[in-house]
Amino acid sequence: MRFVRSALLVLFIAVAVSLGVLMLWSFLAEAGLAPMPFDPAKTAANLFSSPWNWRAGLALLAAGAAVILLKVREMRREQCIAFDNPSGEVAISMDAVEEFIRRAGAEFSGVKSLVPRIHAGAEGIGIAIRMDVWSGSNIPRLSEELQNAVKNKVQDSLGINVSGVSVSVGRILGDAAGGGAGADEMPE
Repeated sequence: MRFVRSALLVLFIAVAVSLGVLMLWSFLAEAGLAPMPFDPAKTAANLFSSPWNWRAGLALLAAGAAVILLKVREMRREQCIAFDNPSGEVAISMDAVEEFIRRAGAEFSGVKSLVPRIHAGAEGIGIAIRMDVWSGSNIPRLSEELQNAVKNKVQDSLGINVSGVSVSVGRILGDAAGGGAGADEMPE
């Protein structure tokens, strides 16, 4: 897989550099600063009239798309939190930490749903949680308990230092039992 990725990257860079040099050389030839060893218009006309041009274009397009997809996948894989352990390095993906926080938040009866976002900093990770709560909840107490629980569970279970946990309430919904009217339900 690495060989294919490297080969595609080299091919893509070679084509891009070649086109860049050709365009710069053409500009210099038009300005009279450098002689052009061939006629670019005639060469382009011959290239575009070739029966192989659509195949070459398709191959270049596929190579470019493959390089982009491989880089995106690689960047997504690299979004990890790494720290040293006595036995070696440990890396935990950001997705795994966010899912862990989602499960920790599900234990609170006043929380309907939550969406955690993580950002890495010099002193550890910062966690921003956006949650929807039930209207019967004591929001200040619930927020404080959630902040403490998330911070402690992430630090204790995952071994990652947490610099802070911020909470924002997106919506206040009807009671969990379905008895009250929340922000998205208006009584008649």
